[in-house]
Amino acid sequence: MLAIAKACSAKEIDATVQVVISPKPDSQAVLSAKELGLTVQVVSSSSENYSRDLLTSLEGCDLICLAG
Repeated sequence: MLAIAKACSAKEIDATVQVVISPKPDSQAVLSAKELGLTVQVVSSSSENYSRDLLTSLEGCDLICLAG
């Protein structure tokens, strides 16, 4: 995730990172994303509304990258 975000920032990839989603609020990915000023959504897979919360977090995204 970090490499993708940095490449987007450096215009090496013609894209932007719209959101970083993680089930753990204290993960290194979340901390790194916040340091880069990226939007972070914590979506717990144990939540009763997991599917809805995940889909809501992805609204407006054209491409999804699973990187972690």
